[in-house]
Amino acid sequence: MKEVEVKEVDTEEEGKRKKERAAKVDIEPEAVPGIGFGKDSGTEVMSLVAKSDSAYEGGPPADYYYSKSYFASRFVELGSTLEPDQSATTDRLAIIGDVIRVLNQLKSEFQECKEMNEKLLEEIKTFRAEMVELRKE
Repeated sequence: MKEVEVKEVDTEEEGKRKKERAAKVDIEPEAVPGIGFGKDSGTEVMSLVAKSDSAYEGGPPADYYYSKSYFASRFVELGSTLEPDQSATTDRLAIIGDVIRVLNQLKSEFQECKEMNEKLLEEIKTFRAEMVELRKE
């Protein structure tokens, strides 16, 4: 027997259905939790608004941003940013712990720099006062 290759022919109706399935979906919140507006105060009501394909040209589909692989890749990127020398870990709790540690370290360094800046400004004021006194003499 001879094998015959069967090709599907898109009809106009099938093309419309494919476009509808491929339409990107964007989520817009109508109410924010804890804020007293919207249909139900304190609840999050989401409406799905279909966008045309032309609105998302050049970028990945919206569903990708909500997928597990997107978040996993973002966590790996965050982990490699924090410690580029180490191999990328996928343990989200470890990455979040590292982020908290780095943020606390940066806060303490910022506070130290702020205090040092205040001390230096005070020294500048005293030196200027001494210079004024020396000029008067």
